[in-house]
This record gives sequence, C-alpha cells and structure tokens, in this order.
Amino acid sequence: MEKFNIGARIRKIRGSLNQKDFAKIIGVSTSVISKYESGRIPKAVILKKIADYGGVSVEWLLHGEEAGPAKAAEAAPEVYEARPLVLDARALALAILLAREFINRRRLTLAVEREARFISFIYEFWATEKRFPDNRELAANLDLILAPKPEDP
Repeated sequence: MEKFNIGARIRKIRGSLNQKDFAKIIGVSTSVISKYESGRIPKAVILKKIADYGGVSVEWLLHGEEAGPAKAAEAAPEVYEARPLVLDARALALAILLAREFINRRRLTLAVEREARFISFIYEFWATEKRFPDNRELAANLDLILAPKPEDP
C-alpha cells in the first residue's frame, strides 16, 4: 500500500461494507465517501470517526504509519509537561443529560462502556466545536459506536 494513499486505507477500513452503509455510519453522504476513497482528506472530526471505526490511529489513517518516539520528537522538540485535565463540569453534566435523553428516545440500552464513549464524544465535540452536536451528528456517532468492528484493518 502506498504511504500517502489515504483512500486505500479508508477502503481497507470500510472492508466489505458498501459505500452507502459506511457513509451512514460515518455520517456523510455516499459521494463524500467516494471522494475520500479517491484521495480527498476528510475533516478532523470525520478522520477520527473513520479511525475509531477501523480501530486505527488518525496518524495511521493519514500516513500509513504510527508516530514512533523519533517522529514525535521531530514533530514536537519542546519538552512536554503534563498538565492536569480540567473538565467543564457544567458542559460534562449537559453532555451526560444529552446522551441519556438521546439514548432513551431511541429506547436503547447501552453497556456502560458504550454509553461512556457516547458521552465522551458529546463532550469532546463541545470542547472542539464550542457547541453540542445536533441530532444527525448524535445519530451518526451512536451508529458508529454500535456498529460491529471490522476484522483487521
């Protein structure tokens, strides 16, 4: 597989799913999946969804390789200082309520780990986009969480 061929890596992750079903899971149109498989680079949020679905890193999806210690040092030569994670308690509480309301409206029962992943998605979405996801974005992510994982990307 070519080092810079993101399309081939996305096709590999898609596996035996057709483009229409994969697009529904990821939350984009079939034509967008076709463009990605032809080499167009997805937005960061979509890259993360595709990587999560495939059980791979975004680094692998983009470059075909993982960032090892040497590559990480090249990318960030400054000394990394761990900082405590500061959560916005109000936003986290709203993310939990939004997730539970959305799950209940669909009359689903999720395992604790899956519910935690869904809440995490909502909170991270809020942290990066400065808004909570809409129903379409929530549905696409929940489909991603509930979708069976491919054998081996």
